Amino acid sequence: MSFGQLDGSGEVVRDPNFPDVPTVPEAYEQLHGKKPSGEKFEAYKTLLGLTYTYQKGLWVPEKTPEKAVTLLRESSEKLGADKDFQAKAAKVLGGYPLVADADMADRVRAAYTVSSSVRSYVKDLLESKYNIHVE
Repeated sequence: MSFGQLDGSGEVVRDPNFPDVPTVPEAYEQLHGKKPSGEKFEAYKTLLGLTYTYQKGLWVPEKTPEKAVTLLRESSEKLGADKDFQAKAAKVLGGYPLVADADMADRVRAAYTVSSSVRSYVKDLLESKYNIHVE
């Protein structure tokens, strides 16, 4: 299995580099006969977005002029769509696409918004199982 990635709707999908390998939720369903759900699954999806799906990003300071942000996003979007760039970048990016569409900021913002229940679950897990205390 692979961790998978989150799609634009926040659902777990197969890793594009391993399209024939089931994701964690698919493996869970095969083992248990039902789809995963509940706080553990929500924690998994949250951590998947934070640590894998959105692990590589180009960030700009908060006070960057909107014109510069727009230019950077539009230039990145064009670059990501360029076939020559895709061919040359395949080795560097590991086959993952360069994504820079206008909705990306909203998806990243949503991924980095951790619910209090997920935060509590992860915090309790770290404390009870690994003796790690997080404030």
